[in-house]
Amino acid sequence: MLKKYGLYEFKDYYPKQLSGGMRQRVALLRTLALNPDILLLDEPFSSLDYQTKINVQEDMYKIIKDEKKTAILVTHDITEAIAMADVVIVLTKRPTTIKVIHKIDLKIEGEKSPLKARNSPLFKEYFNLLWKELDLMSKHKEFIKKYKREKFKILGLQLLCVILFFGLWEVLTSVKIIDEFLVSKPSAILKLLYDYIVSKEIFIHIGISLYETLLGLIIGTFLGILFAIILWFSKTLTKICEPFLVVLNALPKTALAPILIIWAGTGIKGIVVVAVSLSLIMTVISAHNFFIHVDEDKIKMLKTFNANKFQILFKLILPANIMNLLSIIKINIGMSWVGVIVGEFLVSRFGIGYLVVYGGQVFKLDLVMMGVFILAILAYLMYLVITIIEKVYRKKR
Repeated sequence: MLKKYGLYEFKDYYPKQLSGGMRQRVALLRTLALNPDILLLDEPFSSLDYQTKINVQEDMYKIIKDEKKTAILVTHDITEAIAMADVVIVLTKRPTTIKVIHKIDLKIEGEKSPLKARNSPLFKEYFNLLWKELDLMSKHKEFIKKYKREKFKILGLQLLCVILFFGLWEVLTSVKIIDEFLVSKPSAILKLLYDYIVSKEIFIHIGISLYETLLGLIIGTFLGILFAIILWFSKTLTKICEPFLVVLNALPKTALAPILIIWAGTGIKGIVVVAVSLSLIMTVISAHNFFIHVDEDKIKMLKTFNANKFQILFKLILPANIMNLLSIIKINIGMSWVGVIVGEFLVSRFGIGYLVVYGGQVFKLDLVMMGVFILAILAYLMYLVITIIEKVYRKKR
């Protein structure tokens, strides 16, 4: 049988020395050696690439016909079923029952083969017929509808929670159950925000805080990733710096903010330094951890092609960690805002932090709450931008 089907010269080979197609033929012949009445083939071509699959289908079809055996082929591939089978049985989902039976007659001249079957004018008709029987498109559409319904349901519940929160807040302060002096109320906050918008003063505060935050975010993230790359290049430097990074990460940065501002200056420069200090060390530690845990086998593969450290970095390490780096940026957004607000508490006369601390000093809680809500909205919008970038990157990857 090995001679008949072109495998005799490989009779002393180990399975690992055979191609995927050869291994499939050997498996079939090993089964045929027992002279079974029926062959059960459970997705025999699923592990093969398309070109190899076509060739192996031709070989297996010929072997089964030559040996005059009946075979039951289980497959999820419609084209495979039409090309190989005389009869196609479509099953339902669990619990499985027979949905419909189709006798395949492609009206092929001469002896049928899987390749000839694919070239038959009737092949497409049978494909469309089975596609409708499986109802794949309607299932996909139903899944999309279900996903969208779930998405809108969650969005609706989130909006409902926000409306209930502010509505309850307004009602409880209006009927004096909660002291308005301590927490203000939504209507007063909105009125104050409207006044600030009309006077355009709010845009000055937002612009300054946003500028400081973006500077702190960009500088902190860039320097953190750069230092993480330097540590990845040198294991010795990593061992030297590791305990210092741990200690620096444990230090309370906000408590050190006054010292940092004295060193850097009391203007925007000092506030940005505070923002950078909160994200820098965390970025170094996180990014370096991501870099050193890239699949070692992939690194070895590049080294076999004589790739140097820079090539490994730009071809593997950085591309493999784009999503991780975007996650770091998301975290750094919050850290940068904290640094900016702390800095504005201490030295600024403009910005969201200044509005919050000024409102607290004069016991104007609606101003404090307005600053908090504006801060929350700005932080969320920045987070949303990174999320959109993530989605775009996933689609293009």
